[in-house]
Amino acid sequence: MGFNATILSLSRGDVDVALGLLQAERTARADEVNESPLSLAEDGQGALIWYNPDSALWVGYREFDQVLGEMSKQVDLDVFDVHENAGYCTLRHYAGGSVSWMVSHNSETAPDNLQVSSEAPYFVKEIAAKRDLDAGVSSAFEVPVAVFAQLTGFRYDNKGEAAFYELDRAVARPASKPWWKFW
Repeated sequence: MGFNATILSLSRGDVDVALGLLQAERTARADEVNESPLSLAEDGQGALIWYNPDSALWVGYREFDQVLGEMSKQVDLDVFDVHENAGYCTLRHYAGGSVSWMVSHNSETAPDNLQVSSEAPYFVKEIAAKRDLDAGVSSAFEVPVAVFAQLTGFRYDNKGEAAFYELDRAVARPASKPWWKFW
């Protein structure tokens, strides 16, 4: 079975904002094979949030997309979607509430289908241009993967040193009243 995941890349200072919008809390439970609905890996520079769209335990995919829309109004983020079985892979960069550039492959359109927005940074276009020449970027599917790896140092299919930890749903805590109020 192939991967089906959405991975968010955030700067270190934006993690708490993202967790608040996702209504999620950190845990100490390791998610070694990224099976939990939502997990987090942090390092000194930033964070990755791994979302499993197949998991009905968190939020529906439409709801998750709405959360992404809200999140992108408050933080800049890269969103990497991969569905190996469907031959779909895309990377979107959000800034100021909308997609500022993207690179995408959908094999249902054509085996060599690759779309790169004109606003994409120069290195994205360089990776796309050499996909047929470089053994490391040998197909259109690999282009969004390689771009995300260059931006984050992370490949979805090779976690390397990234340590992911499960996220729990944040529990809404009722507002407490002062101890002297009995009613």
